[in-house]
Amino acid sequence: MSALGQKRTSRHLQPMSALPPKADIAEHTTAAAQDITPSGKAANGCITNPTALTRIKNAASDVLLCPVCLQTRRVMQTVVLASQKGGSGKSTLTVGIAIAAVENGHRVAIIDTDPQGTVSNWGRRRAAPEPYVHRLGSGIELERPLLAFRRAGFTLAIIDTPATHNALSLSAISVSNMCLIPARPSPADIEATLPTLGAVRKLGKPFAFVLNQAPPRGYRLSEAAAALNAAGILALPYIVQRNDHQDALGAGFGVTEFAPEGPAAQEILDLWQYVWKRMKAESIVREQGPIRATG
Repeated sequence: MSALGQKRTSRHLQPMSALPPKADIAEHTTAAAQDITPSGKAANGCITNPTALTRIKNAASDVLLCPVCLQTRRVMQTVVLASQKGGSGKSTLTVGIAIAAVENGHRVAIIDTDPQGTVSNWGRRRAAPEPYVHRLGSGIELERPLLAFRRAGFTLAIIDTPATHNALSLSAISVSNMCLIPARPSPADIEATLPTLGAVRKLGKPFAFVLNQAPPRGYRLSEAAAALNAAGILALPYIVQRNDHQDALGAGFGVTEFAPEGPAAQEILDLWQYVWKRMKAESIVREQGPIRATG
């Protein structure tokens, strides 16, 4: 087995104080400015309002440029996987998407809020230093690690939530840029998505259903896809139930590392691309007024 598959040390699950204080890309100098003027500028003249910055196209992640100090600021996006139904595959999807994003050039942090600790246990089996995994037990603490990740230069945070509809899940949805709602192709699973869907819509968050652990074909797949499409937006592709997902999880890999040429890896890569494009599109819609693209 390669070094990637060897048992990793505990440095993967570090306390928040152990995070690197700065990113390897220049941070916008006004992130901690204490003297902000009514015009939205810091004492040094830098613009602090993200909607007044310039978006740089063709970047691996959203990059905004301050026209005053000419420094770049990478925008961290947050994805939450939420559903009150146990066994819907939230943790496996969390790991798969995280590794696909790392391979796409992102600095990724995972917040594991599930008492079962599936992602945290996977992190302990993993040798590679990325993605960073942080175990969390209280929704009240969500803002603290997210702020630390943002300041440390992470470009993507993924929150894995427990199989219940509670204050912790609502807190995770409220801080997200995108909510993914996994569901298996069964009436019970689809019905169980409704409380999460209601919360997402109430909070006004972009979302998509993910048809997970699906058969390769058949009437159940078609009926489930039609039902989820009727209720909202269905992400593509469907994630077919394949052994590679569980085998990769058990070995401390993402499926795109474990079997990179396999169909499971391609489905996860395509799902990640769907999620990233949706988040970028939503970000542009929110900010398109003052922001102009360069390059």
